[in-house]
Amino acid sequence: MKKPIIAGFVSLSVAAVLASATVENVIVRQQWPWSSKVNIDYILRDPSGGTHDVKVEFKNGSEVIETVSGAFSGDRFGVRPGEHTIVWDPSNSSVSSDRKVLTDVTATVSVPDDDRLYMVIDLEAGKDAESFPVSFTNAPPSGGWNQDEYKTTKLVMRRIPAQTFSMGFTDAEKARFASLEYLNWAAYTRRAVTLTKDFYIAIFETTTFQSKCISSGGVHNEYDKKPLRQVSYASVRGANAHTTAWPDYEKDSFVDKLNGKIAASLAEQLPGYRIDLPSYAQWVCACRGGVDTCFNNGKSFSPDGTETKDDNLNALAIYKNNWPAGYEQWEDVGQKEPNAFGLYDMHGNMMELIRDVMWNGNGTPFTGAQIDPVVHQTDGNSWIWACGGGTGTEAKGCICGALKRFDTKSNMTYSSGDERFFTGFRLACIHMGK
Repeated sequence: MKKPIIAGFVSLSVAAVLASATVENVIVRQQWPWSSKVNIDYILRDPSGGTHDVKVEFKNGSEVIETVSGAFSGDRFGVRPGEHTIVWDPSNSSVSSDRKVLTDVTATVSVPDDDRLYMVIDLEAGKDAESFPVSFTNAPPSGGWNQDEYKTTKLVMRRIPAQTFSMGFTDAEKARFASLEYLNWAAYTRRAVTLTKDFYIAIFETTTFQSKCISSGGVHNEYDKKPLRQVSYASVRGANAHTTAWPDYEKDSFVDKLNGKIAASLAEQLPGYRIDLPSYAQWVCACRGGVDTCFNNGKSFSPDGTETKDDNLNALAIYKNNWPAGYEQWEDVGQKEPNAFGLYDMHGNMMELIRDVMWNGNGTPFTGAQIDPVVHQTDGNSWIWACGGGTGTEAKGCICGALKRFDTKSNMTYSSGDERFFTGFRLACIHMGK
């Protein structure tokens, strides 16, 4: 396969929508002849010291070069002011392998955000409060978000930009994880997926104390910062919500209670959005953090790894191989490394419920590109799904996009020896159109 060579490259620096943040001194260089990859050096300036997502777009003449998120690496998400570099792989874009030279390429670098990289819901008033304050910011607090306050009395969500990314497993991943449950199902067919709307997703899995503030009430104890576990889909969205069309869920469910307390704020500040579980596509997009490898730190499986354990997973996940404490104990959120979006525990700790049911009625795999996919039940079964693996899960169940299937009608009161004992969820704020 011929490697695309970039010729006549022109770099453009476009002022951000957010007036205080600008991108300057953009320099674009191909690594040729040793590589076809392209370096994009830039300086981000923001007097307020905020963090921003940086967007890069390419054209060859008037033709837009479509790119998937995994074609990039480097400093794109949560970028602080200063000098930065992004690396683009044109072979992982809509650049034909037969076209050796691109003669009229331009690059546009911008900061498309609007001071709303993070959404913070203040839960401190507790379950009897009439409303919870909602605020937005681009500046993380001193010391970052991985502090007790943001695991208990505040719920922090991170905006995930609309993008095209890859879902499903590569042939190499299928070969390594040959016994992965439902490997040949629709969820695992390699395909490009486009999410057309930004969404927000919680930095941490929903913790025990956050649940008390929103729904159940209670006092502080040693479980405050641990993720809520042994959770059923019915308790989050309602007993029959899996059979209804999005965006319906049942009254007095967990998400209904939270939405009721922030509805007015969202209608004013983020119209068209509300809280729910993420779809499978949204969850995978958030988990990947812009990479296209089976672990979200940009690493693939270790040559010495197995389906049971993998050294490249240890820094990211609390899972069966590196958690000797047993099923009766589980860890506080935020103890492992976050991904590029700053999201913790997307691998391991708790299996996380997703909104859609990942079943298209007859088991026929999806093929080709998809836009904003949400899969609903069509055949009368009652299966629901969870992602990411948990404390009782082997390495193969913790990789990006791995799914576990459960029966919705189960009450989830399993013994500690059952993997489902470690099922929780991560909240998202989603446009009601999808």
